Amino acid sequence: MKPILSVSRRTDIPAYYAQWWLRAVRCGHCTIPNPVSGKPVHVPLAAEHWAGVVYWTRNPGPLLPHLDELDRHFGQRVAFQVTLNGMPRELERRNPPVELALKQMARLSERYGPRSLSWRFDPIVLTDTHGPDQVLERFRRLAGALSGKVGRCIFSFVDDYRKVLDNFASLERDTGIRRLSPTRDQRLELTHQLLQVAREAGIALQACCEDELLAVPGIEKARCLDCEQLVVRPHGRSPRSQPTREQCACHASRDVGTYDSCPHGCLYCYANRNPERALAFHQGYLDAGRRLPLDDRGPTA
Repeated sequence: MKPILSVSRRTDIPAYYAQWWLRAVRCGHCTIPNPVSGKPVHVPLAAEHWAGVVYWTRNPGPLLPHLDELDRHFGQRVAFQVTLNGMPRELERRNPPVELALKQMARLSERYGPRSLSWRFDPIVLTDTHGPDQVLERFRRLAGALSGKVGRCIFSFVDDYRKVLDNFASLERDTGIRRLSPTRDQRLELTHQLLQVAREAGIALQACCEDELLAVPGIEKARCLDCEQLVVRPHGRSPRSQPTREQCACHASRDVGTYDSCPHGCLYCYANRNPERALAFHQGYLDAGRRLPLDDRGPTA
């Protein structure tokens, strides 16, 4: 079975690089840097190469006017993963307003149906000013607004990547806000509370790469990249699982994003080593007429 095209776990292409993506699809190829070596990698974008396409975003707005064209190209073998946390600004610096995100998700749900729209409440971050009660209230409000519009909610607790720990250390130095590290029992208790809210809203709750949370009866294991979530599912067997990290259940995929390029500025982000570097990368993209550095190295030139 063919792999899924992932657009993208490394950056928010729909929000910030939609014009680049459209040009690449029209050309039939894109050129991206290998995430390890930095060498150019050419990726064919003809529909026959892929089981389907999954978009990851916090702001699908720039892509919405072009969905007719993209659906003609990929034959509606498409699904969306939309992250909506509604966290305080000190944790999510440049996310779209919650009400705008809810309206955009409603449009996607109306177009594609709830099964193909996943809500990511991800990751959960606890601080000494925003603890479990605040997280639960935020989740309750969003779940109520998304009831009937999404098929599932995918969640996890923030991972302690070195770059993420550095960001939280800077937050504490600059603001006095301290990130909390919940115990396993505290994580399970909050998960149980989230599950009760999700059930009331008719939303399945799935844990991403955190199998310990499956100890709460009713919590499902997430497969974020999943052929079963595509609007039009491909014929034949689903692609094999190809984990991108420990406890991942995703189907085989190919990502077309670039690290250190997302300007959202979320403190918990694992894809940016430095928020200023990401802002500079995006500004360079705008200054170059919405072209990326490797565009002249491949068929999108």
